[in-house]
Amino acid sequence: MRIDTCCTGLSAGPELTFLKNTNPYLFSSWDADAGVFRDGEPGVRFPVLFLGYMEVGRMIDAQADGFAVGQMVAGSWGHKTGHAAEASGDLLVPLPAALDPALGIFVGQMVPIAANGILHPDALAHGRAPS
Repeated sequence: MRIDTCCTGLSAGPELTFLKNTNPYLFSSWDADAGVFRDGEPGVRFPVLFLGYMEVGRMIDAQADGFAVGQMVAGSWGHKTGHAAEASGDLLVPLPAALDPALGIFVGQMVPIAANGILHPDALAHGRAPS
């Protein structure tokens, strides 16, 4: 499947610090034993290859069950203009036609994070069986 990106969400946390050039990894490296950043060699250099985690795009080639050309989907493929998706490896969420695509950026990661925030305490309180 090929997707043409129309919206991408920017993390107000780590991603913004890279854009503002204030991320500590750009100027130091993480010392896991001490739990602190150490001055010296940067832990990350530009270009930062792992940015982007909330995207929305339109299917421009869909050769997988459940997807159609023109369909809007949300997923995680980085801040790129397009993406070649694998039906077996990429989590793509079809979006309702009436949904503003800009709102779809929250589906890629934020909805699963929010769901885990609800399900984890429920499991702690009630056990693993559905309540």
